[in-house]
Amino acid sequence: MPTEKGLPIKYPMITSLPAFANMTAILSTQEDVFFPWFCHNHVQLVAWETPEVYIQFYTPVFREYYRLFELHHYHKKVLVKWCDDITQFIIDAIDEENYVYLSIDQYYIAAYDNFGKVHAPHDMLIYGYNKENQMFYVADFFNSKYSFSTASFDSVNEAFVSPHSEGEWFRGVQLLQFNERKSEFKLDLGYLIKQLHDYINETKSSNDYKLVEEPGKDTDAWGIGVYRFLREHITETALFEFSLIRSLHLLFDHKEVMLRSLVYLDEKKYITRLDIHEKAYREIKQLCLILRNWCIKHSMSETTNDIVKIVELIEKMEKQERSAVQELLSDLEEVRLTYL
Repeated sequence: MPTEKGLPIKYPMITSLPAFANMTAILSTQEDVFFPWFCHNHVQLVAWETPEVYIQFYTPVFREYYRLFELHHYHKKVLVKWCDDITQFIIDAIDEENYVYLSIDQYYIAAYDNFGKVHAPHDMLIYGYNKENQMFYVADFFNSKYSFSTASFDSVNEAFVSPHSEGEWFRGVQLLQFNERKSEFKLDLGYLIKQLHDYINETKSSNDYKLVEEPGKDTDAWGIGVYRFLREHITETALFEFSLIRSLHLLFDHKEVMLRSLVYLDEKKYITRLDIHEKAYREIKQLCLILRNWCIKHSMSETTNDIVKIVELIEKMEKQERSAVQELLSDLEEVRLTYL
């Protein structure tokens, strides 16, 4: 039996939320299927208030189904009855090529800011181990930035069995293994065009998956409608809390996704005007960065003039992206009609 093992992983292109960062970090090691998956799974956006602000990539059956993985989900109550210490369970899972995605209490993991200070549930990815050092290789947002670190066997067990380990959005343990039978996943140009139309038309994409999950509230914002959602939230509440800043970082990630996808589409000859599309999305991405920084600054100063500037910037971003998506759709549809 090996004394050390690490499953393939790369630093992710998306670093706004753990679920998206972790899946990207794993699947980016599967070069043949990564970009088709990447393009299709990060087009549509959805936004809502709880009253916290959430903007995220729309993924059907979020956290319950992964298109390119075989998934086994174990409830915490079941696992703790099977074994007093989950260390060997995790090692065995990794030996069988499974990434271990589990809910833990940050209080016990030294890499977190909350270590030894605050009991806080979070989802953490384990992708390897070293028996000699009694350490797991882990990934998450340590010190407020997605990164790779280590955690001792004992600390992971304590963090898992803690009564504070499970939050609202993720519970228990998921074993994720790349599904070789789905390795022929290809980009579907017609479906990508539909996704972009859904984005620009603010289509409630969850209605397409009503048989497997509830579509969500009619008050949710979809696609390019997230800009209007942001304007209304900022104007009506004037709250610049952490959840808003996090959502703006995801909006920034969305533009990075579009830029990476454009390069892939150009390589596959699905678009003919890469320079035009890249220029447009680079400008929008830069505006996203400016918006996020202005909002961070405003959270410290809170002047009325800042809100006016921020709302005007969001309006500018929406206008530019609407034009950029229309230009991209025109290019994709011309290629489909002419060459495919």
